[in-house]
Amino acid sequence: MPTVFAQNIRFRNVPEQPIDMTEFTGGLVTDVHETKLQPNQSPDIANIVFNQTNSIKTRDGYTRFNGDPTGAASDQSNTGASSGSLAIDATTDYVAQTFIPSGAISCTQVDVYLAMQTSGQEQYVKVELWSTSGGVPSAILTNGTGQIKLVSGTSETAYSFRFRVPVSLSAATTYAVVIKPFVRGTTQTVRQVNVYHRGATYANGSVITSTDTGSSWTADTNKDLRFVVYAGGNTGSTGLLRYYTSTGVKQMFNKIGSTLYRSNDSTGAQTAITFASGVNLTAANYIDYTIFNDTLLLVDRSNRIKKYRGSTNSNYSTGTIAVTNASTAVTGSGTSWATTTNAEAGEYIQLPDSKWYKITAVGNNTSITIEQAYQGSTASGQSYVISPWGEVQGKLNSSLSASALVRPTPSFIETHYNRVWTLEGNTLRFSTLDTSVTEECFNDFDTANNAGQINIPSGKGDSGTGLKSLNGTLYVFQRRAIWGLYGSSPANFELRNITNEIGLIDKRTLVEYNDVLTFLSDSGVYLFDGSNLKNITEGIINTTINSWANKTSCVATLWNNMYLLANTPSGGSYNSEIYFYDYTKQVWGKFEGAYVADFSTWAGGNDDGRLYFSSSNQGSIYRWGIGGNDDGYIIETRYTIPSLNYGNGINDKSIKRFYIQQLALGDWDMSVSQLANISETETSGSEINLSSGDVSLWDVAQWDVDSWSGEGAIITTRIAEFQGIAKYFKFVLSQSGYDEGIEVLQITTTARVRRLT
Repeated sequence: MPTVFAQNIRFRNVPEQPIDMTEFTGGLVTDVHETKLQPNQSPDIANIVFNQTNSIKTRDGYTRFNGDPTGAASDQSNTGASSGSLAIDATTDYVAQTFIPSGAISCTQVDVYLAMQTSGQEQYVKVELWSTSGGVPSAILTNGTGQIKLVSGTSETAYSFRFRVPVSLSAATTYAVVIKPFVRGTTQTVRQVNVYHRGATYANGSVITSTDTGSSWTADTNKDLRFVVYAGGNTGSTGLLRYYTSTGVKQMFNKIGSTLYRSNDSTGAQTAITFASGVNLTAANYIDYTIFNDTLLLVDRSNRIKKYRGSTNSNYSTGTIAVTNASTAVTGSGTSWATTTNAEAGEYIQLPDSKWYKITAVGNNTSITIEQAYQGSTASGQSYVISPWGEVQGKLNSSLSASALVRPTPSFIETHYNRVWTLEGNTLRFSTLDTSVTEECFNDFDTANNAGQINIPSGKGDSGTGLKSLNGTLYVFQRRAIWGLYGSSPANFELRNITNEIGLIDKRTLVEYNDVLTFLSDSGVYLFDGSNLKNITEGIINTTINSWANKTSCVATLWNNMYLLANTPSGGSYNSEIYFYDYTKQVWGKFEGAYVADFSTWAGGNDDGRLYFSSSNQGSIYRWGIGGNDDGYIIETRYTIPSLNYGNGINDKSIKRFYIQQLALGDWDMSVSQLANISETETSGSEINLSSGDVSLWDVAQWDVDSWSGEGAIITTRIAEFQGIAKYFKFVLSQSGYDEGIEVLQITTTARVRRLT
């Protein structure tokens, strides 16, 4: 009987590991009698214990939350009633429509109208954008591969095919929308899909078909498809947040350009927010926010502090008002304030002194009470605005009386010890103490009421990069330094320097996990418990980090006990990769093809902790950790395990056979390559289809009868002949396909343990 041991394969004694690394249980089966096995025999592996504790798995996938990409608009459209359809019923059948864009555009989506020919049948379909030559499609464009969609039903339906990266199209140039069936192999059956068309109703193109996978094309100038081409790409989000109150209000906001959108929790549809003050958010800047006394306080690093308490009303300004200095009463003329869609307690009113006051009560159509007494001059017949959104007033340290308040414009904002704190450059400001539940004393940012300012030393010339309150300490981050603000009042506030070597690149990479902060610095990703710093990328991915094209675009979140860090790879234009650190296993891995501009976790009220992310390039919101096909895109995953050293010398072993045990979650092709020694010279490779029960290419050794507990998927053990002599062995697992991913539970190798000459 062979023996087995579970080996921790985190490699420590060779040069830096690649990032495509994960940790899972590996094993070596040794059998002194193995050399006596016949070529068609396998060693007895019945006693090998397989488990999922340290398995590797493709990401769970993501699904779209909102509809069409926000900000995208129809550029070319031909959507009148159809007059017939063209059939796609073989793997070689392509249907195309040529078109000319209105000018230089970025295309984010194409709609086409499809239906199945036969009830009860389904078929996957893919849409691509091609260049043309001689009026017919010639080659697929860069980034021109769209989604894969499952067509079902016999009623003509508009299917939206989105592009993971907006496709750049030039003016006065003919392009083609190409529709084709998606199959995993030429032996698969294609169920007939009908592609609907009109007559010759579109002036700048025509229908073109192919029956030989695009080798030759036939034009039909009497037909044009029903289609829509959407322009408006490069609309990446610059902020995604979830807002909660103690009264159960839950809303998600997404900033795209200078506009803030509210998302419908059920449909994901986004509604633009209009700020009555006329001061918009700054398009290029990311947002920071905190919640204080149920009030959302939002900044975007250059503009005023927006405040919001949950109303979804539109702005209201009908009629005029009369106000009296030092009074909390506002009297209307020609106003209809008793209607809750026009005015309600908790909203804000902008009075003649241009300042925003919180409404505490609506008496009737012409009577409103405000929280803070009006500071301006007595006046009547004045215009006003009632809005769900107001602005914080007061610069904390600069005012001696409420009447002299000005609007602050900080970069970062935080709640700490019942005060609002802001960071602007290296100036840390704090509001008056507020222990109430409903009031907004942060409006009274003046030194006469226990507010003030603390100047943070600039050190190496860096300015502040973020604030974080944790366990009674307010941490102030700079690019190359960390400061701690201790104490609970101005009388005992004490600023201490924690380090002048390590700092925070961007607050969006700052995540709290079990009272420990994780963040990206110029020296790598660090864990910080308030006093101690630990680099968790040293010797693993630091070289990769230093080659990133844009560190300041990185964003992070906590998910499933993992730190997810989205980034722009070297040479890229958008965040499109995610490095992840598993806190429990203390290992790194990587997801590819996830375009993330910002994360938001639904972890308040009765939300269930689900995670959403906003697109870095095309105005979409996705839900993470649901679905296996990533919104219709092909998943590409690569895992490179660390070098295995079984504790022997360079010629003390050889790999006889390689076993990989996996959950068959879908229909995949996965290749395995063997690399010998640290030089990583590929010595052999093989490929197998990982669909349930498939026996092609490799031998299959049955391990269990039916399924892993609770998974419902057949488990098989794949065997490959990977013979070789080396001190170190490394295996690369790579896969590309559609539908569900895979989960590798164990790698086991068999070896001859004897001296080789």
